[in-house]
Amino acid sequence: MAEQIILITGAAQGIGASVAKACAHAGATVILLDKQVPQLEAVYDEIVEQTGIIPAIYPLDLKGATVDDYKQL
Repeated sequence: MAEQIILITGAAQGIGASVAKACAHAGATVILLDKQVPQLEAVYDEIVEQTGIIPAIYPLDLKGATVDDYKQL
């Protein structure tokens, strides 16, 4: 997965966080998307600490997202 950029939704916890960590361990750069910023930051810190890869954090509540939110993303 090296040189891949992968957007992970629901990355703050559960399956999303596990997938984000696994992708980072496989060498991918991950974009962490979720509405829960403190939890996203914890996943971010863990990825940096364990892999040295710097993920991106994109806080967004997909349930209330607008067309403009998706365009910005």
